[in-house]
Amino acid sequence: MIKGFLASSAPSMTDLFGEVSPPPGSEAFVNPFAGLGRLILTGIRISFIVFGLAALIYLLWGAFLWVTSEGDEEKLGKARMQMTHAVIGFVLVVVVLTIFSLVSGDILGIIIRDKEGNWVFKLPSINQLPTPTPLPSS
Repeated sequence: MIKGFLASSAPSMTDLFGEVSPPPGSEAFVNPFAGLGRLILTGIRISFIVFGLAALIYLLWGAFLWVTSEGDEEKLGKARMQMTHAVIGFVLVVVVLTIFSLVSGDILGIIIRDKEGNWVFKLPSINQLPTPTPLPSS
């Protein structure tokens, strides 16, 4: 009888501690696969930005060497090669981004674009089995 009285008068855990709710602004990270996909895509975007900025800095450095070469053929050749390599770096960044988008998006279907043009990363899982198509009966 005492045990039943104590159990009935005890408040529930939600009465004591309240409801558990995610922090504001974390709607994208409710699903762990969506959060991991967003993390991977952010890393990919940052790496392309860093590579592009590195090529731009290398190009500007080559232009500075060109201006400060004072007509010396050896310094001019070095500056010209550095600027050529920077342009090749720019082209490689664009080509790699194009190939990455083609392979991961159009061929594999891992990265798709939503209506706003943002990349959405879909991690494949075991639960996403294709539905079998029935064979036509003869």
